[in-house]
Amino acid sequence: MKKRNYPSSELPFAYREQPLSGNVINGLGVTEKQQATPVFHGSGARELEWHQLEYFFALINPLKVYWLNLINRWMLRKADGPIAKIKVAVDDSSAMAKDVKSRAVEFGAGTVGITAMTAQATYRGGTINYPTAIVVLLPMDSEEMAYVTTNRAGAETMRAYMEISRTVIS
Repeated sequence: MKKRNYPSSELPFAYREQPLSGNVINGLGVTEKQQATPVFHGSGARELEWHQLEYFFALINPLKVYWLNLINRWMLRKADGPIAKIKVAVDDSSAMAKDVKSRAVEFGAGTVGITAMTAQATYRGGTINYPTAIVVLLPMDSEEMAYVTTNRAGAETMRAYMEISRTVIS
């Protein structure tokens, strides 16, 4: 389904003092590789430059999207749970990866990727707490996502966020 209607670029929102563009913050024109700095959708660790726009989006969401977001944030309040008391020795990393992936799919993941964690994958100032990163993906309803920029697609996005949170916390 090809989208034919697009929202206006005129937004009912403006900053009194415009924050720096995310492109500028992240080195627009810089040719050397560098770690990114988050400017939107942060973890709460620091106030981001574009946080007021994020607040605005939260305030204009319909109740269903707001509710799904609230449930998701509640589930994520203890996302970094305790590390297992007994460390499992891994003699065969391929077999362990296969086991982790199959368990994630059992819990609801669409697909799973596992890779070494590198500094390049962290934000500027971030730390590497684990040697391996596990990426869990969940397919979204393509019919609902055909309505991107509407409340309908917003609800599907939040539903998927909630499902992926539930999956990884399981």
